[in-house]
Amino acid sequence: MTPVPTGQYVASADGTHIWAEDAGNKAGIPVVFIHGLSSTNIIWEKQFSDLELLENLYMIRYELRGRS
Repeated sequence: MTPVPTGQYVASADGTHIWAEDAGNKAGIPVVFIHGLSSTNIIWEKQFSDLELLENLYMIRYELRGRS
């Protein structure tokens, strides 16, 4: 069974709500994917749907402020 990314808004230290998603093996190596200023977290879709990565890594991606 393929783990499905789950997402939610999380509050930053100053109370700003930021969209974040996680997927993969929570016991695996954690990896945080951060996109550049001119894109969104959708650029990491290939990694978040790769079965080998999902099996071995705990992946987290989030939107920069103002991108959700």
